Amino acid sequence: MKIPERAKQEGILEYAERLSELYSRIYDAKIRKLKGQFFTPKEVSRFMEAYLKYLMARFVFWILVRVLLFLLLPFVSDY
Repeated sequence: MKIPERAKQEGILEYAERLSELYSRIYDAKIRKLKGQFFTPKEVSRFMEAYLKYLMARFVFWILVRVLLFLLLPFVSDY
């Protein structure tokens, strides 16, 4: 199977979905089942992306708070 190129206007999620549909048409469910292959639905992928962004934002905020406390604590402890 020759893998088609990604179109310039096509997002990575749409490209992956197009490839999985193409693969599913070429190989039937029996072969995919024997290989243990499955494809994550687009909705699940979008949820995981949003959740990862949320976790990263919380992590960055947590790091910033710790750095600020580390930098400001010597000045506050004098009182």
